[in-house]
This record gives sequence, structure tokens and C-alpha cells, in this order.
Amino acid sequence: MKRLAIILVLFLFLAGSPCTVDADGPNVHDFIISDVTPVSFSVIWIADEPALPTIKVFSDPEGQNDNTSQLQVSSFPTRNGDSSIALSAKSAGIMKIRVSGLNPNTTYYFQTVTTAESSMETTYYPETEPFMSVYTENEVSRTTIADYTNKYFSNDLLKIDNCYLPDGHTPAKGTLVIATTDQADYPVSAFVGDGIDDTLAYIDLNNFFHKYSGNNFYLDAGTKIIITRFMGTNGILIQEASIPANTKLAKITTVAPPIIVPYGNEVLVVICKQF
Repeated sequence: MKRLAIILVLFLFLAGSPCTVDADGPNVHDFIISDVTPVSFSVIWIADEPALPTIKVFSDPEGQNDNTSQLQVSSFPTRNGDSSIALSAKSAGIMKIRVSGLNPNTTYYFQTVTTAESSMETTYYPETEPFMSVYTENEVSRTTIADYTNKYFSNDLLKIDNCYLPDGHTPAKGTLVIATTDQADYPVSAFVGDGIDDTLAYIDLNNFFHKYSGNNFYLDAGTKIIITRFMGTNGILIQEASIPANTKLAKITTVAPPIIVPYGNEVLVVICKQF
């Protein structure tokens, strides 16, 4: 896998406000909608100080119908319930909220709420309508057509190795790794150190949903992806790459050996975990 570009930047990456929001509470910026499924979505952003994130979710663009109390809202959602992830993320101003209990193929509107830990002052974004919106996906598929045959999904995981802060030696635990591809509606993300080593992150490629069908889909070898290390106040690192060939697809119950592909001075590992 050839590394095409590495850029260290502090700017708006995928979606959200074109500028920092100045308020009595924390300044907030770089909003990203991610991990959208038929029943859930996440929002990621940066605050300029340690803060507590939450969200208000509406069924209408004017924000008259607040659905938040009927939904499940998780701050700093992790796979393993590791509270140290939230502590590390907050210290870098990295905010992430997951909303669950939604309906497929439905538009929801939302307002982020960011409360400073030190002063308890709060920033609402957007402050007023129009609110940001997200459209939930269609359905989760177990199989897909690839290479003219019906193939089972393999729960492909990208293992992102050597995740350090810009100083090159501090483990980046609690920062986010975000993957996106032109074929998908929204990016997918994972915390560094979530149940694994503090310098690793796993991205589940099966959580990509196609921008036309709204179903999750098989990524062919050579599919271009962008790996973004979202490090909050420490910056944003963007790496362009592509999906390697995967010949391990089969309906079996074992975990196939990892496919290891050189990635500059780093390594991306694709682990094919079959059904």
C-alpha cells in the first residue's frame, strides 16, 4: 500500500462550521458526522478546552420536536467501556457523541452541547436554526455482489499502528482515527487504545454504507480511503491510502491470518474475520 500524502493541519475536515464558534463556553470547531447506520449516528468535534459533550436531536429543521429523551445518547462511546478513553479525549478537547434508537431512511436534525469542565459554561452549536442534519442508512446486508459472485461480508478490520501524538513518542490514546471513502455516505471512526494497545486503533470497514443504496458494502482492492488521525488540540493528520487485495473471503468460522501491507514507516493490517 503506497502512502500518497501526509499533511498536518488544523482545519475543517469533512462537515460542519467553516470557522470556530466563539461563545461564553468552549470554542468549538471541526464538526464531523460519522458512523451512520440505519439506527444510529455519531458526531465528532473539537473544543478548545476539556469539556463534556452531549446533543439535542430533533425531527424537524426548526427544532420544535425534541426527540432526545426517546433516544440513547452516549458520550465518548467505546467498545470496552474504558473510562480512561474519555479522560484522554477530553484533555485534548476531542468530543464524540453517539445517538442510537433511530429509524432507517430518516432525516434527523441536531444541536451539539459542549460544557466546559472548569467553568460549567456551555456552548450550543448551531446556536439557532438551521440545525445540522443527518440521514440514516437503509439496512445492514450480510452478503454483497463482488466480482460477479455473491460473497459474505468478512468484517474487515483496518489495524492502524504507531498512533502517536505529533511529538512522535507519546501514545495517542483517546484520539480518534477516522476512515472515509468516496463510495460511502459517511466516515467511520474508532478511538485509539479502545481495549487494545495505546498506540493502536481498529476501523471496521463493514460499517461503511454506500452513498447510493444506503446498505453496507464490500470494498474492492484498490478502493481509495483517507485515514485521518483526529487529535483535537494536537492537530489533524491525514493519510491517503487504498484497500489491499483480500483473498480470504469465505463462509467459515475461523479468523484468517492478517494481511500485512507496508505503509511508509507504518503498517496497516487487514484482519479478515469471517462469519
